[in-house]
Amino acid sequence: MSRHMPESLRLFNRTHNRPTAATKRERSAEAKARCDRLRKIEDMKLAKEMGVSLSELGAI
Repeated sequence: MSRHMPESLRLFNRTHNRPTAATKRERSAEAKARCDRLRKIEDMKLAKEMGVSLSELGAI
């Protein structure tokens, strides 16, 4: 059930392809991991400034 697509549109789609759902999930997972790493670094800096361990900071 394919519709006829003009050659110009086919070329446009090939050069301006939209990200697939899988690509979006992958990028989202990468962004979440990056955010988690940054949060962990911030927590470690805060714990060091306060002079407590990271586990003690988590209990606060």
